[in-house]
Amino acid sequence: DEIRNILLESTEMEDFCHDHYGKTLKVFLGADVRDLPEVSNCPYVLIDRGACSFEEKNLIRNADCEFYLFICIYQENIEDNGRGIRYPGVEEIDELSQMIRQEICRSIKVPVQFIEEVVPSVSEDAPLRAYPVYSHFERAKIKLRENRQSQ
Repeated sequence: DEIRNILLESTEMEDFCHDHYGKTLKVFLGADVRDLPEVSNCPYVLIDRGACSFEEKNLIRNADCEFYLFICIYQENIEDNGRGIRYPGVEEIDELSQMIRQEICRSIKVPVQFIEEVVPSVSEDAPLRAYPVYSHFERAKIKLRENRQSQ
C-alpha cells in the first residue's frame, strides 16, 4: 500500500503521463492472472508481492521482502525520416520506469534494492504484436532491520 500511495501521489509521474498519454498513471496492487489489466488501462503499473524472509538474532530482526513492478504504456507514434524509423515508446517506458524507481527510493523509509530489470522483446507469438504496447518488469527487494527491545 505504501508503494502504491507513493506512485499515486507523484506529481512528476502525473505530469509525464498526462503529457505523453493524456491520462493518469493507473496503479494496480496485486494481480489476478485470470484477469490482467487490459491495454485500455495504459499507462499502468502493477505491483505484486514476492517472497519474504525473516531472521531474528538476539535483539535484531532482519527481513527481506521482494516486490515486482510491471509497467506498461501504449504508444503508437512512430517517427520515420525516410532513412530510419524510431519508436519513441522504447525511450518513454525507460523514462517512466526510472521515475518510478526514483520515486520509490526517495519516498520509502527503508532501503530498496532493484535487483532485476527485464524489458520483454516482441516475438511472433507474443500478443504484444497486435498493438504498440511497451512493457517493463522490475524485481526489487526491501531490506528491513530493526532493534527489538526485550520484554
